[in-house]
Amino acid sequence: MPRPQPCHPAHDEPPPLLCVRMTNSTFTVERSTTVAAPPSAVYPLLVDFRRWQEWSPWEGVDPAMRRTYSGAPSGRGAVYAWSGNRKAGQGRMEITDAKPD
Repeated sequence: MPRPQPCHPAHDEPPPLLCVRMTNSTFTVERSTTVAAPPSAVYPLLVDFRRWQEWSPWEGVDPAMRRTYSGAPSGRGAVYAWSGNRKAGQGRMEITDAKPD
């Protein structure tokens, strides 16, 4: 678990209203939405990172983005890493669990 680091202002400055500095750069993001399609149509598009170019708006941010796929071909254990321009950035995702509805 990352530990917040103290923020010390200079001696002649007031303390900050909010200051958070984390020592660990790993975090989890989860989101949900409603899609007007049956799960059987959506599931294959989500669990296969190679198919994300068909639907993800982030895929068009950098046409020259470098993509690396590893692990399982799809579903649990599939890994997707990317490195792109300033907008796309770089990162890595891994599917840790996937179950069709």
